Amino acid sequence: MLRKYVLIARRHVWIPALTVALAVAAVLVYEQRVTPVYESVTTVRVLDASQGTLFTQGRVVPERAVAIEALYASSPVVKAEAERLLGPRAGEVTETRFAGVSTADAIRLRAFSTEKETARDASQAYAQAYVTTRRAAIVQPLTEQIQKARTQVDEVQRRITDLDTRISAISPRPTVDPATGRLFAPPERPEQKELASQRELAVARFNELSNTASDLDAEGANRQAVLEVVEDAELPTEPVRPSPKRDLVIAFALGLFVGTALVMLRERFDKRIVTLDQLEEAAPDVPVILSIPAYRRRRGRRRKGASLIALSSPEASATDAYRALRAALLVGDDGQPIRSLLFTGAMPQEGKTTTTVNLGVVLAMTGSSVLLIDADLRRPMLNESFSVADSEGLTGTISGRSSFEDAVRPYTLAVPGQLDILPAGQRGENPAESLQSEQVRELIGTAHQRYDFVLIDSPPILVATDALILASMVDGVVLVTRSGATRADDLAHVVQLLRDLSAPIVSVVLNRDHGRGERPEPYYARRYGPGLRRRSGRHGLGRLRRLEPKTPRSVPAHRNGAKSLAGSGPERPGRTPTTWG
Repeated sequence: MLRKYVLIARRHVWIPALTVALAVAAVLVYEQRVTPVYESVTTVRVLDASQGTLFTQGRVVPERAVAIEALYASSPVVKAEAERLLGPRAGEVTETRFAGVSTADAIRLRAFSTEKETARDASQAYAQAYVTTRRAAIVQPLTEQIQKARTQVDEVQRRITDLDTRISAISPRPTVDPATGRLFAPPERPEQKELASQRELAVARFNELSNTASDLDAEGANRQAVLEVVEDAELPTEPVRPSPKRDLVIAFALGLFVGTALVMLRERFDKRIVTLDQLEEAAPDVPVILSIPAYRRRRGRRRKGASLIALSSPEASATDAYRALRAALLVGDDGQPIRSLLFTGAMPQEGKTTTTVNLGVVLAMTGSSVLLIDADLRRPMLNESFSVADSEGLTGTISGRSSFEDAVRPYTLAVPGQLDILPAGQRGENPAESLQSEQVRELIGTAHQRYDFVLIDSPPILVATDALILASMVDGVVLVTRSGATRADDLAHVVQLLRDLSAPIVSVVLNRDHGRGERPEPYYARRYGPGLRRRSGRHGLGRLRRLEPKTPRSVPAHRNGAKSLAGSGPERPGRTPTTWG
């Protein structure tokens, strides 16, 4: 599973790269156009750890008290006072923020402005406005309580004075004892005892109220002393918006996230085949699955028809891939040699003709005799690929206008092998009916008698049914797909159509493979030669997989007595290659 996602990431790496580049570019443009905003911070202490909170001791926890003070700092009262202190520059303040710092028993007041000085002065003004208004709010209720306590102290003082007067009025005067000549106090009267008791209570009340007034005075002073600016605002040096480093990091992360999401969506809904794993899923149980690396024609060599890569670039990695296909198709899964192959696919422009002609060339290079038949009567390409005449060809042979020998066009090779071409000939009105005739089967049989290998190029199956007609006349069918173009559901449909007809599918080729998502084998990424130099192609030989088929395929009757590539081949009396100028 991890390998699957790694391959997906490598195959679509350009999508996250593009989204990240766009996000970074957007941030850079934004930072060039946006006006810088500066921030200045002032810290105000609102609590004293030794004195508890600004509220009644034990009734409000410090964290909540700090949060309440932050809310008070953002109140309209503080804002009005700050704007009064700033004057005309109050309109230059773009934003203010107030947050409590419970660990420091303080609040931070932040002011933002496009001007450095305004940001600093605004932060300081809000701090002063908060301290002034909060002190006034603290002193006002305490002043009322103190005034009330002092009034009560005066009332109790008057009560004590009145009781002293009454007690003096009813107290008996001391007398002299005649016998001893000493003064003695007469016993207290009940009224006197009652007044003395009331006086003691009044004195206790007096002391209590006096202490309360003193405590309120001390509390007011302490609360006002706690509220102070502990960190003045400073002149900012760098803007907080935009922040290049932060914005670039966010842009990178956002671009990477969006790119990854697009890759997942693309992988979910894109049915095009790109890798061999996808090819194997669309065409299961096919004996040979191989990829042909993409090949770019050299400058100045552009021509009509398929590219003869095996001739023009024999050391190219694509040519090595055709050699690998040749080796893989020499012997079928039933042990019999494969001598006739039909090349087809799902849709046009997938490289069927290119695969046919280059496999034919590499087969001929081994010394074998090879015949290429152009059975694509709707869009023939072999005559343009080899620059041969297309006067009669296959249609002329089928109709009887020309003989097999006259229709075949040899192609001279600088190797011992033999390569002949049977062009499509003149186009008819009903290609399918022409290919379904008994003359076509006899022609393929004749070709088997005279050549070691017969390769037939045919139109795509989803465009025309011609290949389905020819599939039962050959030893094997090679399906050609194009990386990034062929859809998996189209290929699966073609495979099912061929299997419904019991057609022997021997290979599926992934043509024009750019190597997206998989790495080539290191051995095939280089070649042996003078000095062991690197190969020009970066995809190496291509990727080849040979699978064991689950069901044996049927063997055409003409397979009896066939020869392999290494054999001498059947006798061809009187057959001598002819060279046309």
